[in-house]
Amino acid sequence: MCKEKEAIVFKSSFEEANSSPDPYIEKLKELHINCHPVKALDFEFCNLAELGEKLQNHDQYEGIIFSSPRCVAAVEMCVADLSLWKYNRAFVVGEKTAETVASKLGLVPEGQASGNASSLASYILNQTIKKPLLLPCGDLAKETLSDILTQGNISLDKIVVYKTVPDPNLESSIKNILSSYKINFIVCFSPSSINFSLPLLKKCGINLSIVEWIAIGPTTENCLLKHKLKVGCVADKPTPESLAKAMKEFLG
Repeated sequence: MCKEKEAIVFKSSFEEANSSPDPYIEKLKELHINCHPVKALDFEFCNLAELGEKLQNHDQYEGIIFSSPRCVAAVEMCVADLSLWKYNRAFVVGEKTAETVASKLGLVPEGQASGNASSLASYILNQTIKKPLLLPCGDLAKETLSDILTQGNISLDKIVVYKTVPDPNLESSIKNILSSYKINFIVCFSPSSINFSLPLLKKCGINLSIVEWIAIGPTTENCLLKHKLKVGCVADKPTPESLAKAMKEFLG
């Protein structure tokens, strides 16, 4: 029988609350990896009144870009009825965001197969866009998407709708896990989870030289490399299937 390995999986509080059972963790279990999910991040919504005003003027936009489920949540908090937006386009990054757009807002998502911001930007550049696109985003959002679209002469109306902060229970969660398990892998979904958790991991005395870090996406991988951490493998898209594929190849 294959001996199980142990993994900390840093997820955001939003994703954790909306994934039961978590499809990423289910895929890792199939590979005999025992997962310990930790809510690394919390989010504070902001500028919702301004966003609400923009959403009332759907006719001024070609469509809206959703880069994460948090952006979907912000829009949902602002308006009770988005039926007027059904004639606008809803571009999304990733399958999870697409599912949330469809279920929470009743809009038809497109571009989700692109998997990341730069690929979605390429997809949008191949469309006929005559009006500006509304772009709700987080305070730590990369400029990749907006830079590519702006260079392609597509006008964006960008508004920050949430701020990223550490989960208040992050340190205690890490301590509890490390007191009971020897960790082999640490799975991260975002640079923020790395930046917030790394000082606490060091503080708790984990031997980072023997831990393999698993990145969801190239942006998260770049953050790990910046911190000189040992990257085991990288899921090229933010999907459970991509993570499972990368892990299978890594484990041999």
